Amino acid sequence: WELGAYGGTVRGNVVFGEENHQPAIDASVAIVNLPLKPIPDLIALPARADGIVRDARLTFRGNPDQPLDNEISLHLSADNFRWNERGWQSLVAGVNYIGRRLYVTAFDLRQADNRISVNGELAVPEHPRDLPNTHYLANVSADVRDLHALAALAGPPFDQLGGQLSLYGSFQGDKGRLGGYVNADASGITYQTLPPASAHVSVIAKDGEL
Repeated sequence: WELGAYGGTVRGNVVFGEENHQPAIDASVAIVNLPLKPIPDLIALPARADGIVRDARLTFRGNPDQPLDNEISLHLSADNFRWNERGWQSLVAGVNYIGRRLYVTAFDLRQADNRISVNGELAVPEHPRDLPNTHYLANVSADVRDLHALAALAGPPFDQLGGQLSLYGSFQGDKGRLGGYVNADASGITYQTLPPASAHVSVIAKDGEL
């Protein structure tokens, strides 16, 4: 099926079948060039929105009765997003779940002079209690020239933060042992009435030791 909405397009497809004598679903939804300005009125929210969803795609393949063994992917690209007084210039995000692994292939946020990029992966254990011992990998790069604008995305009380922050790092863990590094520089950090503060942090971890 396909639906035109506010100059954009929404497409969807669902196929019901069987695999290995088990029920299976293959479904996808795609949104292309959908403006966000009409959304608050559409869902009766007292808010102001702007921007456009350039491309959003969600796919699902598997058996709903076996959630850990399914395949799920999400891709999102949105430009000039505004929700009331909060927003960003561009966001590209990609997440895949396959073979009981969660892959963050991209999370790139651009907000005026702020740049944030994150990617990584996580092995999803069958039981939550095993999460501390699972395998994970994360790479982070952040150049934040206006911490107030970035923190405002989270709302109060974070919107009272200010200053500049740069953070670069890569870390991984397996069987409870941490490895990697993080370098961070913060300057002119303010919060409410506290005086500005600055700091430099450099951490290296190997075999679970700092």
